[in-house]
Amino acid sequence: MDHAAIDGMNNHTWDLMLKDPEEADVVAREAEEAARAADYPRGLAASLLNRGWIAIYRSKFEEALRFLDDSRQISRELGDAEGIAKTINARGVAFHNQSDYNRALDAYREGLTYAETEGLTGRTISVLNNIGEVYLEIKRFDDAEEYFRRALELLTTGTGSDALEDLLAGRATLELDEAGASVVGNLGSIALTRHDFALAERCFAWSLELAERAENRLIESELKTHLGVLALERGDHALAEKYHTESLRVSQTSKNSLTRTSTMIHLGGLHERLGQPEGALALYERALESALEAGSPYLESRACSRLAELLESSGEWERALEYHKRFARIRLDLLSQSSEQKLRSLTAQLESDRLRVANDRLQVINNFAQEITATLDLEEIFERVYRNINEIIDATVIGIALYDDASGTLDFKLLMEEGEPLDPVQLSVDRTDSFSAWAIRERREVVIEDREAEGGRYLQDSSPQWGGEQSSSLVFLPLIIKDRIVGLLTVQSRRTNAYSDLDLQVIRAVSSFVAIALDNAIIVNRVNLLNQIVRREKDELESVYRQISFLANHDHLTGLANRRMLVEMLDLTISQVAENGDKAGVLFIDLDRFKPINDDLGHEAGDEVLRIVAQRVRSALRHDDLAARMGGDEFVAIVRGVPSREVVRGIADKITAGIAEPIAVSGTTVRVSSSLGIALFPDDGATSDALIRAADNAMYQDKQEQRQLKR
Repeated sequence: MDHAAIDGMNNHTWDLMLKDPEEADVVAREAEEAARAADYPRGLAASLLNRGWIAIYRSKFEEALRFLDDSRQISRELGDAEGIAKTINARGVAFHNQSDYNRALDAYREGLTYAETEGLTGRTISVLNNIGEVYLEIKRFDDAEEYFRRALELLTTGTGSDALEDLLAGRATLELDEAGASVVGNLGSIALTRHDFALAERCFAWSLELAERAENRLIESELKTHLGVLALERGDHALAEKYHTESLRVSQTSKNSLTRTSTMIHLGGLHERLGQPEGALALYERALESALEAGSPYLESRACSRLAELLESSGEWERALEYHKRFARIRLDLLSQSSEQKLRSLTAQLESDRLRVANDRLQVINNFAQEITATLDLEEIFERVYRNINEIIDATVIGIALYDDASGTLDFKLLMEEGEPLDPVQLSVDRTDSFSAWAIRERREVVIEDREAEGGRYLQDSSPQWGGEQSSSLVFLPLIIKDRIVGLLTVQSRRTNAYSDLDLQVIRAVSSFVAIALDNAIIVNRVNLLNQIVRREKDELESVYRQISFLANHDHLTGLANRRMLVEMLDLTISQVAENGDKAGVLFIDLDRFKPINDDLGHEAGDEVLRIVAQRVRSALRHDDLAARMGGDEFVAIVRGVPSREVVRGIADKITAGIAEPIAVSGTTVRVSSSLGIALFPDDGATSDALIRAADNAMYQDKQEQRQLKR
C-alpha cells in the first residue's frame, strides 16, 4: 500500500474515533499493519497515536500510554516536532481522564514548553485549554480562566482588550472552530461557577453551534450537559432534564463510553435533586452497565459509588453494602496500578550520580508500600509510618491527620516529635496561622527550606502549633485520592535545607502510599460499620416496616382500618364472594349526639369515646369481618360471606346495642346512639364505591326516620 493511502486511513481514523471508537480502532489497526509492511515510519507514528487516543476514549489507559510512548519514540527519530507535541498532550489527557491531576499537569506543562519552543501554535492552544480544564476540575477557577483566556487570544483575530466579548459580539473571528468551541465552552463553565448565568448561557450556546457544525459529538454532548446544569441552577428542572437527555442521546450516537457514562451519572444526579430516586437508580444502573461494556474500572467505580450512596440514603443497607464493597475492590485495584506507575516513574527519575543511594531508598519505599498497604487498621498504619519513615529521611516531627470535609477539620491521629508522642491535635482548615490548613484549602503542598525566611509566603503568623522548639524545614502534603482529600502528611526537621529534591520525591512517593492506605482503611471501616448496621437493624427494620404498613392502613386514633384499607379489602371481598356465589354486607354507622360530648367535655374525652365505640363495633363483628373508621364519628364494617340481608341485620342490631351502652369518661357517664345503614352485594351494588354509597344513603334514611319518631 502506498504512503498516500496510509495517510488517508490515518486521517479517516481521526475523523471517525469520536463517533465510533470501535470502528476507528479497526481502521487504525489496518493502518498500523500497512505502515509496518510498507516501512513507512511517519504513517506508523500517526497510526499508533490514533490507537492511543482511541484507547483513551475507551478508558483503556495503560494500553493508551504504550501506544503513545511508541509513537513518541518514532516521532523523535523522525524529528517530527508536531508528532512529539501531540503524544505529550495525549499522555496528559490519559492521566487527566483517570483524575491523576499531578501527572496530567506534569505532562501538559512539558507539552506547553515544547510547543512554545517549537512555535507550534495549534499545539500550544490545545495544551493551554487542557491545563485550564484540570484547574477547573480541582476548583482553582482563577488559574483555569487564565489558561483559557491565553488559549482564546491565540485562537482569535481582530480582538481588542477582551477576546471573549469581542468573539461573542461578532467583532472577532476564530482560527480553529473545534478548539474555539471547547475553550469558549470552558469559559462558560467558569462563568457558571460565579453565577454569571447570562454570560454562561451565551458561551454555551455559541460553542454548541460551532460543535454541531463541526459534528464534534463529544463537545456537543458536554455542552448540552453544561446547559442542563445551568437550567438546574436557574430552577428550570424541565429544561435541565431536556438538555441532559439530549446530551445522553448525542453521546450514545457517538459511541463514546466515557461521555455516555458521565452523562448518565449527571442525569441521575438531576433525578436525585428532583426527589426522584427511582429514576436516579435506573440511570446509575445503566451507567454501570455502560462502564462494564467499555471495560473501564474507573467508570465502573464512579457508578458503584453513586449507587451505594443513593441506596444508603434510601435505607437499603444490604444493597448499599454490596456496592460499597464493589467500589472498594475496584478502587484498590486502580490505586495499586497507580502506585506501580508512581514507582516506575520514581525509578526513572533516580538515574543520577546518586543512583545507588536512590535505589536503596527505592527498595525501602517499595517495602514500606507493601507493608503499609497490607493493613486496613488505622492505628497500625500510623505505627508503620512512624517506624519506617525515619529510615528514609530526617524527620524530627511526623504527623498524619485525617480530614473531615463535613466539619472542615483536620484531626492529627499521629503526631510524633523526636520519638515521643504528642497529644492529638484537631484544627479547622479555616485557620490563617496553620500551614496544614493552608495546604488543605489550596490543595497544594507546602515545602519550606527555612521557616524564618520563607514562612511569610504562606502565612502572616506561623507560630508553632505543637511541640517545643520550632522546626526549620517543613513539608506539608495533602493526601488526595481521585480529587478527594483524605488527610495530610507533615514531615519536619530542626535543620534548615534538610530535604533535597530527591528527599522531596521520596516524601511524595511515601505520601501516595499513605493516602492509599488511609483511604482503604476508611472505606473498610465504613463497610464494617454498614455491616454492623445491617446486623443490628435487620430485625428493627422488619419491625419498622410492619409499623409503617400498619400506619399506612389504619386509623391512628382507634386502630381500626382506614378508608384506604377499607376500599382495598372491600374490593378483595367482592372478588372472593363473587366466585362462590355468596353475599357480603356493608354497614355504615354514624354516631348521634356526639358533638355535645366534644363541646361539653373536650376533645380528649371525645377521642376516648371514639376509641371505646371502635372497640364495641369490632367486638360485635365476627373474626373474619372488618371494621374501619371513615373519619370523624363515622364507621364502616364489612361482613363477609353472608347468605341474606337478615343475617347482616342481626349483626347491625348487635352493633347499635353495643354502642348504646353507657360510657364512663372524664368522671361522668355519657350515652351515644347511632344511625346505621346496610348495603348488600350484589343486590345494592357491584363495586366498592357503589356499596359504600348505598350504605351511606341507607344510614341517612335511618337517621331521618329516627328524628321523625322523636317528634
